[in-house]
Amino acid sequence: MTRWEPAVQAALAAVHSAHGPAALDDAVPGRVDVDPDGGVTRVEVLGSGPVPDRLVVEVREERLPDVPLSCGGPPKPDVVQRAVVLDQPS
Repeated sequence: MTRWEPAVQAALAAVHSAHGPAALDDAVPGRVDVDPDGGVTRVEVLGSGPVPDRLVVEVREERLPDVPLSCGGPPKPDVVQRAVVLDQPS
């Protein structure tokens, strides 16, 4: 899933968690609406197999306190993508 931007990766992971097990290609991104002010990113996920045909996922980026990512390295920004599968529109 690393070929997608972080918000899209989080949306796909949330869908796989809710509707898996499924193959990677059973959930693919459709339309992605990014809030230019850094708010919610809405990701449409198109499914096949065990994944519903269309889902909408909201992703919020949350900044956490800086953390050291390697031994002896300086702390670096820590960012988490929080994804919520909203609905299954018809």
